Order: sequence, then C-alpha cells, then structure tokens
Amino acid sequence: MIKKTFITLIDKYLSGTATTSERNLIEVCMDKLETDADSSAVTGGPLKEAMWQAILAGTMHEQEPVPVRKIAWYAKTGVYWAAACVACVVAATVVLVNNREQPVQEVAKETSKPGVPYIRHIQNIHNKDTPILLPDGSGVVLSAHSALSYTEPFTGKRAVTLTGKAEFSVKADKAHPFSVLSKAVNTVVLGTKFMVTAYEQSAQIKVRLFEGKVVVQPVSRHDKKMPDDFRLEPGQEFVYSNRAMAYVRPFGKKAEAEHDAVELAGQAVTLPAGTSGAWNLFNNQPLGLVFDQLSELYNVKIVYNKQDVRRKYFVGRFNKADSLDIILKYITTANRLTVVKEEEVYYIRR
Repeated sequence: MIKKTFITLIDKYLSGTATTSERNLIEVCMDKLETDADSSAVTGGPLKEAMWQAILAGTMHEQEPVPVRKIAWYAKTGVYWAAACVACVVAATVVLVNNREQPVQEVAKETSKPGVPYIRHIQNIHNKDTPILLPDGSGVVLSAHSALSYTEPFTGKRAVTLTGKAEFSVKADKAHPFSVLSKAVNTVVLGTKFMVTAYEQSAQIKVRLFEGKVVVQPVSRHDKKMPDDFRLEPGQEFVYSNRAMAYVRPFGKKAEAEHDAVELAGQAVTLPAGTSGAWNLFNNQPLGLVFDQLSELYNVKIVYNKQDVRRKYFVGRFNKADSLDIILKYITTANRLTVVKEEEVYYIRR
C-alpha cells in the first residue's frame, strides 16, 4: 500500500496533475534526500539511471513526462532508498488525511503535565457543518466558522463554550448536567437535542429545543434583559437580543421571518429604565393571557381577536408604574400586531 501510494504521487508529480500540497510534499521529500545524503552518495551514473527508469516503468504507463523540477536521486544502498520512500509516503499519508478528512482544526491544546486538566479548542475552518463526538458520548454538529472549547478530562462538570452555531445531542446523565456557555447566555441540560446560535458579531443569541427540556440562564444575574431563567419545551426558541428583552417563541420559517421584521421595527421601541418599584413578569405566557392580565392590572378594556394571537407567546418584565401605551406598543411590535386606542379602549389588530 505504501509503495502504491508513493508511485501514485510520483506519477501525478511527473505528469503535472499533482495538487499544490502533493507537489510541495514530493519536493520536500527530495530536498530531505539531498540534505541527508553524504559525499559518498551516488549522484549519477548507471545506478541513478536504472532507478529512474524503474520508476518510470512502474508509473508513467507510456506517458511522456511533463517538464518539472529536476529531481536528484541519492542513495547509499537499497535499504536507504526504501527507508526514505517509506518516510515520504508516511508523511504524505498524514498530510493528505489531514487536508482532506479533517474539516475542523484543533487550534489550541493547553496542557502542562499528564493528568492535569487542559483546554481543548476546536474550530471549524471549512464552509460546511462538521460532526464532533465529545468524550462523554454527546454529539455536536459544529457549523461553519464556529468554535467549541471544553476542558479535558471531560468528566464531572460537562461544560463547553461556543462561539458561532452548533447543534447538540447530549447523552443523558442526571448526575452531570451539560452546559453550553455562549456570550451572555448559559444553557443547561441533562440529556436532550438542541441548537445554540451565538456568533461573535451578531446582536442575538438563540437557543432552539428539539427534544427534552433545557434551562437557559443569564451569565450575569444583573442582566436586565434577562432577569430570570427560562425553561424551554420542544418546539420553542429562546431569543436574547442586545436591543430588547429576552423572550421565547415557537420556531419555524414563519416565526423567523416575523422576528427579522420585529428587529427592524423594534429598534425605536424602548422600555422605561426604572430600577425600583413593583414589577410584572410574563414568562413565556400566551399572548391572549398577557393582554387579559394587563387589562386587569390597568383596569382598562383590551380587545383582540383570538385567532390573531394564537400560538404567540411573550416573555417580558415591566414596572407596574410604566405607561400601558408603551407596554402595548412594545408587545404588539414584537408580534407584528398593531394597537389603536379609541375612547379608553385598546384594540389589538393584525
């Protein structure tokens, strides 16, 4: 197999069909042979010619060689030549496997002594998703241009840090929760399938749950955009934004399109920055129920069509002293609805 691989590389090199990495590899091998050979090496004559003809006979298959870099052949004995060929082929195998079959790059491995914990950092430098198997048996599909870090040994505290996007299939282990740190958000699970999106340049962090249950926590308990933990059910997506408070919604193409529109429309809508007083928290409640509770809290009538708010949810925290007009404006903008006030009655419409 080694001989066949080497002959194939030489064949491609001489015919001009070798890739840049293959061509560079052959030339590095030849440079190595030239450097290692001593003054007694055979630099010409019958031996060199015989070796060259033997290679041509086994590789060229009656093809005319394309002019390429001239290769000088040196050898003390047949053993030296065979060993050199094997070394080149082994190097070729390693380089080619790394180039063609390793779509992720381990860019950092911080370690000091055997048995001492170290950080493993894996980066997907390619333009396609890449599967990764973690030491605990959990699977990760790391998206293009994303990075994942974790500490080894990966036992006890199963914690990873993500920059970019990845889908996780976590092996169940009730005694050892699995957590994903992504900028301002920490997602904790026991065993489930979910996706986290947290690109460095993006203003959003998203956690999408496919199976099981997860708890999404703020990294800082002083984060006003996320005052409490969020518990997701399958089919729900948590959204954290730099522009507004965190919330949960059903995910799907329609929901994503709505959210993109909300991001543009919601930039001009801000909440009062009060830091004291009584607060009212809505944690992933149906939108109709939110309107009903606001109606009771502010003692006003809020009219809406149940079909317009079906399958819509809201997460938010408001000071009870805030203006209802501002609160309703924020909620309706976030759900692509409109609010109109007529004679002390608020009408919610699509």
